[in-house]
Parts: sequence; structure tokens; C-alpha cells
Amino acid sequence: MTIGEIKKYMKENGITQMELSEKAHIPIGTLRDIFRGYTKNPRIDTMQAIENALGLQQEDACKTATHSIERTVARLQALPPDKKQALAAAIDHMIDAVTKE
Repeated sequence: MTIGEIKKYMKENGITQMELSEKAHIPIGTLRDIFRGYTKNPRIDTMQAIENALGLQQEDACKTATHSIERTVARLQALPPDKKQALAAAIDHMIDAVTKE
């Protein structure tokens, strides 16, 4: 679930950041940094605690992985050609590394 989806759910259900902080056992400063976008990649356990506190557990890990891949592909497609070329070798290397396991 994205931060935007969580914020929308909280607004629709009248849940404050302070309430979520207490229920999820996450410091209010941490939540505010996540919601403001200061924390670009929150820890998985933090996001799970937020979702659990709101009763919004992911349906399955596959959905999350698919969303992540789609977001990465979109970001790659938006790069200028020279940047895409620079990343091609590194991406090929990473794919090779994970498929040799």
C-alpha cells in the first residue's frame, strides 16, 4: 500500500497521525517524516506496522512486488537514452546474479 493510499484511508476514516502513531507504536516524528516525504523508503516493518494498525494488510506479497516492478520500469522509461545505456550493464549484472542462485 502506498503512503498516498494510507493518507487517503486515514482522512476518510478520521484517523489522525497521533492516533496511528500510538496504535502502530511508531514515533510521531517518524510518521510525519514518512507522510511528508522526507523518508523516501520507509522500512518494511514500519510500513507493515502502519498497515496492521489500520487493518490494511497487503492481500499478498505478489501484489506488492508487481507494483514495485511497475514503478521501477516507469522510472527507467522516463530516463534519457544516455542514462538508460549507463544502467543497462548494471541491470544485466544484477539479473544474472539473482538467476544463478
